[in-house]
Amino acid sequence: MISSLRDLQYNYFKTHYSLLPPILENVDNCYRISSKVKTNKDGTPKMKNGVPQVRTFNVPNKALAKIQKLILKRILEKIPLPIYVIGCVKNRSSILNGALHKGNKYKFQTDLSNFFPSVSAEMVYEMFRTYNFSHDVAAKLTKLTTVKTPESLRGTCLPQGTSTSPYLANLVFQHVDKQFMQLIDERKLTYTRYVDDLTFSSNTCFKEAIPEIIKIINSNGYKISRKKTTYRCGRTIITGVDVGNNTIRPTQEFYEKGLQTLNENQKKGRNLYKSSVKEVNKIKNKIIKQRILLNN
Repeated sequence: MISSLRDLQYNYFKTHYSLLPPILENVDNCYRISSKVKTNKDGTPKMKNGVPQVRTFNVPNKALAKIQKLILKRILEKIPLPIYVIGCVKNRSSILNGALHKGNKYKFQTDLSNFFPSVSAEMVYEMFRTYNFSHDVAAKLTKLTTVKTPESLRGTCLPQGTSTSPYLANLVFQHVDKQFMQLIDERKLTYTRYVDDLTFSSNTCFKEAIPEIIKIINSNGYKISRKKTTYRCGRTIITGVDVGNNTIRPTQEFYEKGLQTLNENQKKGRNLYKSSVKEVNKIKNKIIKQRILLNN
């Protein structure tokens, strides 16, 4: 897509291109580490062997964050993603993700462990090359969007805490998505992915296909979270939505959480979630898919 550094400079970064040399010379020092304690649904800290679990973020400085936002808006978001990739894509929401499985009786869900640390700089570079970016452009874009973190599984990887990581992860993981397609076509499955949350569903039992799904994931260097892997029949919670045969609705947790504990912004978010679920519930899945395609 971008054949030369000159093209990258004048058509994508323009006046911001002057920011690149000092950043590229010392990318690792353009990040600061920020940590946040992981919490359970009730707000209590997640514990392991008596120690609170912490999520680490690599937060870019202002100059790098500005460049990454340009990369996202002017380059990455111009690359369309398939209809089944829902998370962190404009006009696609967690509610739509759940709704696309409405009407299917059997549902298999799994979550990818350490997803961003599993996506190496080499994977990102190869992804850019498959879209016909030149070697120099692919190398520079990769360097601007990856960093070595304590959680890295393959050296330099996608960091938590940058604007570009979710979309890059979506693009890189497409080669795995495509490997699911034969199985999906054969079994007549519905498949969606909300970043690292994978959901498969069907009107007929497909339990015997699950080992093949997991094999595809593992063979590409990713691992699933056993705790978040389920196969269920009937109503199921999918990305924060209670999904049934004929309807989707807010989760029971939504109703149980008292309004008195929420601030004004949380109340607005709650009302938006409730109205969005109600609106999407009225739309047939074929129409949802058509709208997604039209927005690409």
